[in-house]
Order: sequence, then structure tokens, then C-alpha cells
Amino acid sequence: MQPVLEILGHEVRSYVLINHILGLVIPGILYLIFLRKYSMKRGVEINWPQFLIGLAAIIITGRFFARGIFELMYTGGLSISNYRLGEGSIMFGGFVGVAVAVGLITYLRKSNTLFWLDVTSIWLAFALGIRKIGCFLTGCCRGTETVLPWGVVFPDSAIPVHPLQLYESIFGFAIGVFLWRQFMRGDKPDGAGFFLFFSLFSLLRLVTLPIREIPPGAHYVALGPIAFLVLAVAAGAVCLWLIKREEEQGA
Repeated sequence: MQPVLEILGHEVRSYVLINHILGLVIPGILYLIFLRKYSMKRGVEINWPQFLIGLAAIIITGRFFARGIFELMYTGGLSISNYRLGEGSIMFGGFVGVAVAVGLITYLRKSNTLFWLDVTSIWLAFALGIRKIGCFLTGCCRGTETVLPWGVVFPDSAIPVHPLQLYESIFGFAIGVFLWRQFMRGDKPDGAGFFLFFSLFSLLRLVTLPIREIPPGAHYVALGPIAFLVLAVAAGAVCLWLIKREEEQGA
């Protein structure tokens, strides 16, 4: 189920338009706006040509991680050589790939890794908010059966289910706005925002697992609760440690 839109005489699937185009462009614009404001506030100079090259590498890495984890879950192996735009991917895997790429690039360039992870969390949050709308229109990543009044019946089913995609979309927009305000206030140490985002997103995935529809044939499903619990606790612990360290240094 992928609604098709006609734009300037060309048919475009809604999943491709929202998840792979608008889900990249709109968060990217917000990311650049925030980066410009936040870097000026912090007195950080940006080498824009190098930044754009690094950004392209980060996006590509995120795409490959997202597709690679999708292949592991749904085929039990890795085969991304035939990846085409609009095919399945795992958003959480893409976020991990982006974080790894940011960490590696900033380490090699001897930049402030925690600063750049914080800035990137703005991009990830709004990307989550927009891309999950595309998932909702497509009907993928849906929830399980529900009797709640806001249950949604998709065209390929007659059973109301949780609009899980919209739950995650609301979370993405909400945490994006929250982090933006917190960063501009400047009262949290570098890295705290990113690890807070990652902890809360992992926790969201953990608590929504019971109402998440698991496609037949998926691999490693039993590892999901353990993985999300470990990531939520670990990222939350790092966030609290960074805040505590900042408080001790300021005392």
C-alpha cells in the first residue's frame, strides 16, 4: 500500500516523497538553521565546504546502516548491493549509522564530538517526525489491533490498529522542539541532548514493542527488548554523567 502522487506529470510514491525526499530536505533545512544559530551562540566557526562533504558522508552511512539492519532483520543476512530508493529500511539503524559517522569524522578532524552529536540530534528528531508520516500513509510500521477510538483501519485490513507511526511522529516533533529550546538556553553540557534523545527514543521503542506489528519472517525479534533496554539505560546514564560532571566542574 503506497499511495501514488502525480507531480508535474510524474508519478511519485508517497513513501519516496515523504521518507526519502521531504524527510531529508526539511529536517536538513532545520538542521542548518539551528547549526548557524547555535554555532554563533557558542562562538564555533564552521568550515562550510568541509562540513557539506562530511554531511554527505554521514547521510550515506546512515542510509547503509538503515538498509543493512533491515536486511539482517528480514532476510537474516547482509545484501545491500541492490538497494534502491524507496525500499525498506530501519530508521533506528540509520540513526546509529549517523551517530557512528559523526563520531568518526569529528574524531579524525579533532573536533568537539559531543557538540556535533548534539547538533545532529535536532536533525534526527525532525527526521523521525516527518518520515513516520510517510510510514503512516504507506501503512508500514503499524501497530497491533486496538479498540481505542483513534484506531486506524488501513486499506489492506479490516481491523483497527494503533497508529504507531503517528505516536513516533509526535515524539519526534516534540523532542526536536524541546532540544532546540534547551540548546539555545545553553544550560546543559555538550552531549547531554544527544544522549537524552537516544535514551528516550530507545525507551519509546521498548515500551511500544507490545503494540508493534511484527512482520512474519522477521529475524532477531527476541533481541529487540534487550537491545532497546540496554541502549536506553546506557544513553541515559551517559546523559546524567555529563550533567553531573558539568555541575561538579562548576562547583
